[in-house]
Amino acid sequence: MDRYKSSYPSTPQVPPSLRHFFETFYRISDTPGAHEEYVESFTRDGVVIMASAKAEGSDEILSLRHRMWSAVSSRSHHPTKIFPFAPVSESEAEVMLYGTVEYGFKEGGGGGEGKDWAARAVLVKDEGGGLGAGWKMRFYQVYLVSLFVFFVFFVLRGGWSGVRGR
Repeated sequence: MDRYKSSYPSTPQVPPSLRHFFETFYRISDTPGAHEEYVESFTRDGVVIMASAKAEGSDEILSLRHRMWSAVSSRSHHPTKIFPFAPVSESEAEVMLYGTVEYGFKEGGGGGEGKDWAARAVLVKDEGGGLGAGWKMRFYQVYLVSLFVFFVFFVLRGGWSGVRGR
């Protein structure tokens, strides 16, 4: 089974274009050099929140994406379940996601059991294109809970200098 294929509830129905968006998004997310493609998954004014790291707009999302790969050599997402908040319209969707992710680190280590994560995403159709028939995320917040998250947070914030600078 393709690790990027998720389970969905029977109602409300999720259109194939939105399913395709998430399959493609997590493939891109797991591809080290696909920084521009990752940014193209969001609206120009999109908001991404990972732990307490927040990025608003394409430039900040690109910077966050680079930081996400600074200490990581590989990542493997498995979005297990995706739940729409309400029926998906022709132009907007809000979903909650649940899955696991495995990391490999440049300094060694990682792998092993996947770490649980959850996310909330608000998507809109964008006339400028996008993944899955024009879908883009306007808002994406990821929730991770473990000591591992401290490490990821630490790297995203720029190490001790980023923590002290707050």
